[in-house]
Amino acid sequence: MGEYIDVGLQSSILPFTLLLSSIVVGAYALIAFEPKIALDGGLEGISEIRKIINKSSELIKIGGKLILEIAFDQKIEVLKLLKDKGFYINKTLKDLAKNDRCIISTKT
Repeated sequence: MGEYIDVGLQSSILPFTLLLSSIVVGAYALIAFEPKIALDGGLEGISEIRKIINKSSELIKIGGKLILEIAFDQKIEVLKLLKDKGFYINKTLKDLAKNDRCIISTKT
């Protein structure tokens, strides 16, 4: 078996997709400066988040934190993914535009 490190906190800023997003204001500026990998979250826009949650459920110790940045329209699906993988939702945070932006969770 591989070795596991004692992970008590993991945070992630994941790629998202502009292709299916209903908000494209300022998209040119975003595309001009961000690498493609930072903008491509798969067709659903959530494939990378799913991978992070799945792997984190194996690596993070009980009581450890997982903090995710999400797109404005991903909150419900990400909450379900986290709960299904044994995470308690501590808090969701909004950005300055009052869009859901961050989820803080704890491995149970």
